[in-house]
Amino acid sequence: MRRCLRPLGAAWLRPRLTDVSCKLGREVHDVAIEGGALRLRVSDGSTLLADHVLLATGYRVDVARYTFLAPDLLSSVQRVAGFPVLHAGLESSVPGLHFVGAPASLSFGPVMRFVVGTWYAGSATADRVLRRRSLGLRRAYH
Repeated sequence: MRRCLRPLGAAWLRPRLTDVSCKLGREVHDVAIEGGALRLRVSDGSTLLADHVLLATGYRVDVARYTFLAPDLLSSVQRVAGFPVLHAGLESSVPGLHFVGAPASLSFGPVMRFVVGTWYAGSATADRVLRRRSLGLRRAYH
């Protein structure tokens, strides 16, 4: 995932961004309008004055932070770096508990982060829940 899903723009963007300041891994703590510009107080202790600001949140999977799952249930989910360890049918270490989308990407690859991965995730999960023998990849093309 680090190699193929890192922050990256198209090659034609590089020349257009040579004069653009980019700061990564920071949080904006405060914003105020000052003389027609924005004054931002940033987590690294700096203050920035800008006429345009683009913020991107990023996303780090950590199923332990899912407040909709009971703590007792979460403690039974085997995890690696916040991702659930999944088996056939995208099933976790808790029988009957399945994860799809970004949380499935550590076990089933980066395609799970995108809509294109739903053709597999949906049928594999349904097959497991219904205890059907999975047809695997062929199923997506029928």
